[in-house]
Formats: sequence, C-alpha cells, structure tokens
Amino acid sequence: MKNQFRNQFSVVLVGLSLLTSFTLTSGTSFAAQEDSAGVGIDPATVLPQEILQTITSYLPFKSLLQIGSTSKDWKHVETLQNHLDLREVFSSTDDPKSNFQRYFEKGAKFKGKSILLTSNDYHPDWIEYLPLNSLQNIYVQTTNGSIFSYSGSDPEFGHGWRDSNGRIWYGTAIETSKKVTYEAANQHCQNVDGGNLPTPQEFENLRTFLSQEFIGQLRLPRPEFSPQIIPGLSWKSQYWVQQTPGAENQIFQGNGRLMPVRMPLYQVICVK
Repeated sequence: MKNQFRNQFSVVLVGLSLLTSFTLTSGTSFAAQEDSAGVGIDPATVLPQEILQTITSYLPFKSLLQIGSTSKDWKHVETLQNHLDLREVFSSTDDPKSNFQRYFEKGAKFKGKSILLTSNDYHPDWIEYLPLNSLQNIYVQTTNGSIFSYSGSDPEFGHGWRDSNGRIWYGTAIETSKKVTYEAANQHCQNVDGGNLPTPQEFENLRTFLSQEFIGQLRLPRPEFSPQIIPGLSWKSQYWVQQTPGAENQIFQGNGRLMPVRMPLYQVICVK
C-alpha cells in the first residue's frame, strides 16, 4: 500500500511540475477553460502530446484503461504510449470476445503501436478484429510465458506467427482445413519460398512453447500441450511431419505427441 501511494504521489508531482513548466514557458493558463459554447474543457486535454505521454508513462497500464473507460475525453488515453501491455485485460471481463472487438474498432488510434496480449486474451479467430494495417507489432504471450510475434499473412498460407526460435507457423489456409496425402501436404508447404512441413524437432519445440503447467490455480502433474495462437491448431487434429529417409514416418497429434503414421490422410500446418 505504501509503495502504491508513493508511486501515485510521484505521478502527481511529475504532472504538477510539467504543468507549471509549460504554463511558465508558454504563458498559457489551463485553469477553468471553456469552449465557444461555454462548455468546460478538461485542462489536461489541451496539454502538448509530449507532456501527456510523459505523465501517462508513470501510470500503471490498467489505470489508464480505467481512466479511458470513465471519461469520453480520455477514451483510449493509453494509446499515448507506443507499447500497449494488454495482458489479462480482456480475459478478466464477462465477455472477452465482444470487449476485444469493441476495443480495437477505432483502428486509427493504434497507428504505429505495438501490443502485447496473452493467449487468454486472444483467440486465433479474433485476428479479424485487429487493425493489422495500423499496428506495428503484435505479440502474444503463451500460458508458459513464451512469446509469439505476428509475421503477416500469406495469400495461400494465411496468418503467420513467429516463435522464439524464429520459425514462422502457418495454420488454417486454403487447403489445410481438410485431410490430404503426405505428397499434397509437402507440396502445399513448399509453395511459399522457404516453406516446409515441420520436422519432428520443430514440433517438439512447438510443444514446449505451447505447454502449460497450471489450469487456473491447479498445478498439473506434468506440463500439458495447449493449442493456442496458431490458426487451425486443435486438440482433435493430427498433422503431417516432415519425413526423413531411413527414419520412422510420424504425425503430430493435437495433444502434443508424435505418433507413427497409420492412415494415408492427415491435416497440414506449415513452417517457414
């Protein structure tokens, strides 16, 4: 409590010093201003952008969100910052999907910004709600703390996500929602420059990145694979693995395990 009070007090001091500095240097007073219609103006809304950025940088991100939700003039005040930490913002609400969609409706507000979400706040299907043309970077943190970054979309492969090893994973696209032969899967992944079916090791790495140790407060006996972030990745699906001459042909199951090939048709996820 003392630390919280000290931080808030520091913010007030910084804000007051900046306000005083600006008033003295510009000769402008912000007290009790009114517009032409006689309606009161929030003094802080007429501050220069750089001063507002400095003041808001001292406030916890969730505090900025609360300010924006209670004041029309301060709506999206947190976007004064270039890096928006949105972890656990939407998952803590009653309707995460609707709140996620509404938050990003004003795409222009996010021009050149970077956002950080958790996989609890983001579902692969929700990417259509993100202002992809405005945002500079999109990062999603998995349940075990690994970070995936959005790597753009490909007409044939769909949306790609870069893992911590620099490999880009592509899920559901034109052909990948159905089961195909190994030859068709291999050809599909090689249609983009540098694309391939994932190797067994790459799937093992993916399993590590997407594992979770807890369900709520309950610790699991061992880390469990948790499909997240990558479109088309599902508990119920099975995916082709890149075959190596002389080695056993394998598939990757949606539960995170590598298994021998038993059928002629499986689904496809590509890596680049």
